[in-house]
Amino acid sequence: MKKYILSVLVLLFVATQSIAAGPPPFILPPAGAATTLEGHAASYFQVAHAALSSIGGLTESAGGFPYFTADDTWAVLGIGTAYQILHVNSGATAPDWTSTLGSSSTRLTMGYFTNLEITNSPTVNGTALSALYQPLDSTLTGLAGIAITVDGDNVTFPGAIITTATDGSRKLAVLANTVGVDATSDAFELYPDSDDLWKLNQHGTEYTFVLNGLASTNLIIPSSNSDPETTTGTIKHDSTDTNAASDGSIKVFTGNHVNTLVSATAVADDSYTIITKTEYIPIAYAEDGAAAPAAASVWADTRKAKIRVFAADADDDVEIHWMVPDDYVGGIKFRVVGFVDNATAPANTETVILNLAGCSVGNSDDGGCTLGTGVDSTFTADATYAQHDRWSSAWSNEITVTNIVAGESAMLKLFRDVDDTYGQGIGVAGIEIKYKARVLMADRY
Repeated sequence: MKKYILSVLVLLFVATQSIAAGPPPFILPPAGAATTLEGHAASYFQVAHAALSSIGGLTESAGGFPYFTADDTWAVLGIGTAYQILHVNSGATAPDWTSTLGSSSTRLTMGYFTNLEITNSPTVNGTALSALYQPLDSTLTGLAGIAITVDGDNVTFPGAIITTATDGSRKLAVLANTVGVDATSDAFELYPDSDDLWKLNQHGTEYTFVLNGLASTNLIIPSSNSDPETTTGTIKHDSTDTNAASDGSIKVFTGNHVNTLVSATAVADDSYTIITKTEYIPIAYAEDGAAAPAAASVWADTRKAKIRVFAADADDDVEIHWMVPDDYVGGIKFRVVGFVDNATAPANTETVILNLAGCSVGNSDDGGCTLGTGVDSTFTADATYAQHDRWSSAWSNEITVTNIVAGESAMLKLFRDVDDTYGQGIGVAGIEIKYKARVLMADRY
């Protein structure tokens, strides 16, 4: 029993000594006094095992993000705006919210998305993303600023290309290789005028043509009222063509000369090609004029021909009746063919000049028609001519035969001009007439 009492006294002594040496929290404050711990009120401390409600020195807000600004130094990053993401700021000193991925100097190298939805009008290199990218499976609205090279300089499109000019018309244009050119005056443009008409604008000159594969295939050529230029293959329409029986012509330059296709006004829906033809009229067929040349005689030098000698000292003339061919459409020219019958042949540069004038009469017309203005045809000798040599004058300019019409009688007057320089008579065998003729199809026979 004594031992038990002694043990209790020892335990009480030890406990009394521990409490006396312990910290203030173990000292119960008097009733009604403020509760403190080492000089701090109880509200200064976080209750153990409870939710953390505050960190000293920090301003907390909903969605805030605590981070260290330096060793043992806290800060709070407030919540960003809707859909922003967290990244490192441009100074690489702290986290930050952003709506922009990367920067002009530092870019993201890779991104993987299952579904990507872009909002808030983001930009790429300063350009709105919506202006750079075409929505998938939608109508292509533009390729501005995008250079496309497929197979060299050729670009192939699987569908149609529809262009709309500033004036509302749809055009396909190729501008001249000059900065700042006017697209309406210095360009090549192809555009529809209506459902049936197409227009081609070449450097401000507008041409209209028709390609209608449903009803017929037509090509409308604008009137130029002139012959084509010297470029091979050039085609023009001349509404002022004065050829007889013509209401305009199509002219094409083949590289050597101009070919003409015209439409006859006398026969509806009749078109033909103009060609050049000649007819030879022997002098023996001619009748004496006011001052007749020598009578017809036979020139002979192994071969033979009928000639009439036109004197050098008189304006010898003959009258010739020529039936204007049915295929005649205009443009009479002539030349003279003969033989030197005089022993004194024309010397070098000596000339023989003959003149032809005419008028035309039809049924019930008076045969004594008034001649048009005559036109000369000149033979200029060289130093090689001798007796019995054949000679021919140059083709004349076009002759105006008064009132000439295909199928009528042309009354022609041929005479030698005494103003030429060959001083002897010259043997004339005949005249050759060149004229424009039309070629009709067999159904016009």
